[in-house]
Amino acid sequence: MHAVLYDIDINIEDQTEVETETEIEIKIIDKKKLFHLTQVLRVKKSEKIVLLDGLGKKVFCEVLSVDRKELILKVDSKDECKRNFIFDLALCIPKKEYFEDIIKMSVELGFHQLIPVISKFSHGSNVGSEDRINRLIEAAMIQSKNPFKLNITKAVDFKKIEEELLKKYKHVFFFCELDDGQRKDVKDIKDIKVDEHTLIIIGAEGGFAEEEDDLLKRCVNIKRVHLPTQILRCPTAVCTAMGYVLANLVLDNS
Repeated sequence: MHAVLYDIDINIEDQTEVETETEIEIKIIDKKKLFHLTQVLRVKKSEKIVLLDGLGKKVFCEVLSVDRKELILKVDSKDECKRNFIFDLALCIPKKEYFEDIIKMSVELGFHQLIPVISKFSHGSNVGSEDRINRLIEAAMIQSKNPFKLNITKAVDFKKIEEELLKKYKHVFFFCELDDGQRKDVKDIKDIKVDEHTLIIIGAEGGFAEEEDDLLKRCVNIKRVHLPTQILRCPTAVCTAMGYVLANLVLDNS
């Protein structure tokens, strides 16, 4: 089933007590979306597709007609999705190709928010054009059928990270390069609630400067995690960190 990101404002009433169900139709005339559906995906009449609104709504549809000017869909049903947990990613800005890979991975992994951080070893402070970022997010949402759009915030200077970022979270996981004896127990992963925002911190390719690491050591709500791996590229580190936290959540909540 193909997916497309679309602004949806549909109220589908429960028709179970009505003898004849009222059909709701959606007409797609946006040139870019129409081209993608008809020329790239080659959607045909009677085919099923799902519309995603970026806010958690999925609308399942059947294609009634297709031509060069419009595509008409019949709404079959809708699904209001809820996040199981709310994870944010604080990422010290890596080089451009890694950052773009991480944007797509963050959508697929279900991150709620990506916060670029300007640290000593960051690759500058520019994260790219808004248009380019939105295209990457949309492509990843369509590929993974994730109904939630990733939010990318303005960049935060590492010197201000404690005041502007860390104090907002009850749970913060810092994946550090070395096991320096400061690592804290992570047994309280099981205490993360559905409505609590949890932050995962990942450094740039060069890791963290000594003064940055010292700042993170002082924060009482940070759980330092060292995994017995070689030095990981930023995209690999993001996937590994999220997998570690999710695995512990599943195990501790099973």
